Amino acid sequence: MDELNIQIILIRHGETEYNREGRIQGTLDSPLTERGRLESSTLGVSMRDWLPPVHQWLVSPQGRARESSRLIRDHFANGGQAVRVLPAEELEESAREINCGDYEGKITETLDQSIIQKVRELADFPYPQGESLVDVMNRGKFVLARVIESSQRAHNARPDLNEYRVVLVSHGNFIRAFGALLTRLGPEFALRAFQSNTGVNRLVSRDGGRGFKILTWNDTSHMNQHPTEAANLGTA
Repeated sequence: MDELNIQIILIRHGETEYNREGRIQGTLDSPLTERGRLESSTLGVSMRDWLPPVHQWLVSPQGRARESSRLIRDHFANGGQAVRVLPAEELEESAREINCGDYEGKITETLDQSIIQKVRELADFPYPQGESLVDVMNRGKFVLARVIESSQRAHNARPDLNEYRVVLVSHGNFIRAFGALLTRLGPEFALRAFQSNTGVNRLVSRDGGRGFKILTWNDTSHMNQHPTEAANLGTA
């Protein structure tokens, strides 16, 4: 049996109040801002035009990801076009944001900048009482295993299926770490890749999920009609 292609579409949530304030979220949550709701809704309108059929839709259990996912999905049923049927949302616990430990809820500029620098430059350096990017990459292995298992079941049921597509709505640090895992570029990729609010990343595997190549990374072209003075590039 030919190996199934797998495409994973990773989406970061819209801007939150904490993002706007420069406050570290991690396992905490804050509501989407008006800008964040606009980003998510605009992405939904855009995706309605280009998104091919999707077989699995995963979302982090955290509120900002779930709200963004809902706003994106709303536009598939309310666009004045034929209704696009999407798979039901499935929560994926391992796709939650990095645990920032003692630094959660605090303004980045008020913290020990030597620690912040190490967190940003050393992938295996954890937040105090929290996680490192390497820890998040290890969590990503469970997400990848889930996707591969689901794709194999789908291919067994439909041998004519040539590409299995997954959408995952998650968080900036998780997406960077997961991208490092999928591409096998290692932790350095997670440290060097930017991820804006509602940035879209498409990766594809031609070998059943053993290795992925990047089709697009951090695409925010859906916001071209709504410029902003500064995109948020990854505050946890």
